[in-house]
Amino acid sequence: MNIMLASILLNEEEWLIKHYDQHKDWPGLVKWVFVEGADTAYGNTCSHLVNSLGLSVDRTTEILEDMKKDPRVEVISHGWMSHSQKDQAKCQGRNRYLEVANKIKPDIVITTDIDEFYTYDSQKRINEILVDTKGEYTAWMFSQRHIWRPDAIKSNYLFDCEVVGKNSYFGVPHTRVWKYLLGIMHNKNHNWPDLNGKYLTESMMRCDLMDGMPECIHLGYASSQENRRAKADYYKARGEGSEGGRIGRKRSMYVSCRDAHLGWKPGDTLPHGAQVIPYEGPVPEVFR
Repeated sequence: MNIMLASILLNEEEWLIKHYDQHKDWPGLVKWVFVEGADTAYGNTCSHLVNSLGLSVDRTTEILEDMKKDPRVEVISHGWMSHSQKDQAKCQGRNRYLEVANKIKPDIVITTDIDEFYTYDSQKRINEILVDTKGEYTAWMFSQRHIWRPDAIKSNYLFDCEVVGKNSYFGVPHTRVWKYLLGIMHNKNHNWPDLNGKYLTESMMRCDLMDGMPECIHLGYASSQENRRAKADYYKARGEGSEGGRIGRKRSMYVSCRDAHLGWKPGDTLPHGAQVIPYEGPVPEVFR
C-alpha cells in the first residue's frame, strides 16, 4: 500500500526535524509533500512572524531545503493563502499537496501537523487497519493525546502531563487519514476534503471510539509560549468565537480552551471541565 504524507506549515523549527525523523520510515511511504505558507489573516495579526512572501521567519525554510535530499520529499513554497471563507484559507495549501497526489495516485493521504507524532508501532498498526478496511471507508479518525506543558511547568519532563476533557476543545476529534480518490479537493473546509460536494468523512471509520487503537500524540500545548499566543490571536482574527448560534458557541469554547494554556499554572481550573492529568501513554521514539 502506497502512503503519501502531507503537511502545511509555517515557523515549525521547534518540532520539524523530530517530526520528519519520527515519520520518514512510515511503512509504504512513497511521497511526503510539505507546503509552506501563511493565511493572510495570520500576516495581519502576527506580521513579525511571517515574511513578505508569506513564508517562515525562523529556520523552517532552511530545514525544508535540507530535507529535499530525501527523494521522496517535495517542498512547495506557496506563500500567502486566502479563501472566499475567511476561516478556510488553508484550503489553498492543502490543495497544493493534493495536486501532487493526483500525479502519483497513492492509496492513502495522511495529513500530519508538525506538532503531531505517531509511534512506529502506531504507524504499522494504522497501515494494517487501512489494508483491512480501505474497501469500506474513505476516512479514518484516530484519537489524539494532548501533551500539556505551558510555561508554568516548562522545566518538567516533556511527557509529564496531558490535558483531557470530553466536553472541551481537548476532546474534539480530528480526521487525518484519507483514502485517495481522483479529484478530491478542499473546497469548503480545510480539515475535510470533498469529492463532488460530498465530504470523505461521510464514510469514516471511528477508530477513536474503539479500544486499543493507535493514537496521535499532539505536542501543540507543549510548544513555546510565543507559538501558542500567535496561534490563539490568529484564530480569533479569522473569526472564531464571534459567530452567533450553535457554531459560535462551539467556537467560543475552542477559543477559551486555547487561551487557557497561556496563563495556566498548577491548581488552576480549566474551562469546560478539562483537566490536567499524569501522562501514561506511549512516547515517540525520537524523544526517548
